Amino acid sequence: MELKTTKIKGKEYVQVNERVRAFRSHPDFANMSIETSIVDISENRVVMVAKVLDSDGIVRSTGHAEEILSSHGVNSTSFIENCETSAVGRCLGFLGIGVDSSIATSEEVEQAIHRQEANEREEVPKGDGGSKASVDKASGQVKDWKEVVCPVGKHKGKLMGEIFKNDPDYLDWMAKNMEAKTADFKMALDEAAKALNGNGKQSFKRAG
Repeated sequence: MELKTTKIKGKEYVQVNERVRAFRSHPDFANMSIETSIVDISENRVVMVAKVLDSDGIVRSTGHAEEILSSHGVNSTSFIENCETSAVGRCLGFLGIGVDSSIATSEEVEQAIHRQEANEREEVPKGDGGSKASVDKASGQVKDWKEVVCPVGKHKGKLMGEIFKNDPDYLDWMAKNMEAKTADFKMALDEAAKALNGNGKQSFKRAG
């Protein structure tokens, strides 16, 4: 089945709706179904997974997506729905539908380009300590360090604010000993250090 594509920066990408149309109409997938669910959600962030199951309930492919609430564009009103669409598109891509040039869909690529351009246009504001604060690529707004997801350690996958609230001693250890690999995590550790010090913790040198 020939699928319509959209050319972005010289490369052809298939839209999500084209992958869904092929999935619903091609006999190879007649007895399969798509299921979606939320993996993680907070006030301004959601992670979703989409799965294709055969008639026996066996998972044939999966696809994940993450979206952040923004102040403009589709994610200002429908970031959860947009995330579900992206997850479905990637899931069907991993099933082999519309992947001649890329697993990513045209929507996914366009959103990534938009976020990058928005981030490049925005001047990065200064944080309380005079250092540059992390800026959300989708909205161009300064991120709350408590909304950063911890990428390592025993609390991997949890929000830094949750760790600050429930396990401040471990957060203290993280800030003192862990080397941040990303700008977001580095910013979060720096801000956590300030917050912990304000709560009576001893000051320490900047991580990373």
